[in-house]
Amino acid sequence: MSEVRGGSRLETIISWVLILGVLSSLVFEVTGLLLNYLKTGNLSLTLTPSWNVQSANFISFAGSIIPNIGTGPSAFSILALGIILLMFTPYVRVVVSVLYYGVTRDYRYLGITLLVLAIITASLLAL
Repeated sequence: MSEVRGGSRLETIISWVLILGVLSSLVFEVTGLLLNYLKTGNLSLTLTPSWNVQSANFISFAGSIIPNIGTGPSAFSILALGIILLMFTPYVRVVVSVLYYGVTRDYRYLGITLLVLAIITASLLAL
């Protein structure tokens, strides 16, 4: 079985995407927990109705959280942003793969990766 052209380069790029996505998500989660601790005095999270996701799909949920960060970050919005980053990390990984296979003109893998991207996009937009 032949190796994909430039496979090790793609693997390096993807590994950095995954590492940066997970680490940035971790930073937001820890920051959200610290904000919650400063506000409540304990590390436990009390689930109130304000913590419920009230959006039609994941994309609209993400779109509703991001503007809230600019109006004054709350523990919930910071924690939610960490989860959003963690969930978008695999999506970004697939987008990077699509771009890579397009640039290298590897149409077979480009087609497969576009199909995966379509499936992931559909799942993020699902009701």
